[in-house]
Amino acid sequence: MSRDEPGADDAERLVEMGHCCRCEAWAETLAVALVERGSGPGYIVRACIPHAREMATYPSAPAWLRTDLAALDAARAKQLGNAS
Repeated sequence: MSRDEPGADDAERLVEMGHCCRCEAWAETLAVALVERGSGPGYIVRACIPHAREMATYPSAPAWLRTDLAALDAARAKQLGNAS
């Protein structure tokens, strides 16, 4: 595996338990936006995986969101392939 190619561990680090910004469910969440502020610290907006997939289809979605979802899908598919 090359340095540029994300591994399963890298992809799984994208996901953490948290509240979805849409449905407010406690679930595995993925960062969907980074908010910067003029004063004080910024913050990360997180969404559950289904809502993150929906948000990735929006024209205003950051390109890295689609990349993160693809890396997560590839890592999980690889895990399923290894489990069989």
